[in-house]
Amino acid sequence: ISSVEELKIFRNSLAEHDYAGETILLTQDIDIKKDDDIGMVTTEWNINSGSIFEGYFNGQGHKISGFYDNKAGLFNNIGKDGVITKLTLDVDVAVEGTGYAPLANIVGGKIQYCGVEGAIALTIPKDSTSSGGVTAFIYKLNAKVYSENKYPPYVADSYTNVDIKMDNYSNYPADISAFFTRTTNTKLKVPYAKNLYAGGTYTYNCLSENKSKANIWCAYITHTYVVGGTIMHNLTINGDCDLIKMEGEDVVL
Repeated sequence: ISSVEELKIFRNSLAEHDYAGETILLTQDIDIKKDDDIGMVTTEWNINSGSIFEGYFNGQGHKISGFYDNKAGLFNNIGKDGVITKLTLDVDVAVEGTGYAPLANIVGGKIQYCGVEGAIALTIPKDSTSSGGVTAFIYKLNAKVYSENKYPPYVADSYTNVDIKMDNYSNYPADISAFFTRTTNTKLKVPYAKNLYAGGTYTYNCLSENKSKANIWCAYITHTYVVGGTIMHNLTINGDCDLIKMEGEDVVL
């Protein structure tokens, strides 16, 4: 992939092709303009649905700048054999809905040596019927694939430096997360994240009638744990929020 056009073709192709056993290389930096067509991925929150990537995506240290898709992240579902590595994604996204993640919705494979930068603004409308939130990286890890693999899905050696603003008009609480919000199996205890750095400014505006607070997470931890020097650092919090520290080592607030 060396151009916006080739990125569009790749994203569109994920609806029909999972790239299992194939390698995709980003051969140069890509600068996306607001009027560029960047294709679309089929978005599903089900772990076995939507556009699933099972290949090896190597960004080779390059950056995709100006990513603006407010319907889905760069990927939808990273399958159990999928790998994303050495990629930086710069985003400028404004979303109206209940949730968003810029890199991927669900990850059952591996993400390593990646970064997300830029800005995300999420507006949760008053008529929303569920809780929501936004993350600066991926939405959730698919821990169910651990029963099929010898290793769990995980995120390692990566960073986020994203300014997030969330305006919540609904009567449901919402979360802001630096890396991911939850797993799809909260009963499974597996190590799945290490050596993570979070930066940026997170602003939560509570505009609902019941004044629901937001939770700010470095990583959502429920019956699972973070291992190996996970760090939350240089993160500025604005608004009426509850700051929740993760389990793990070397936590810096």
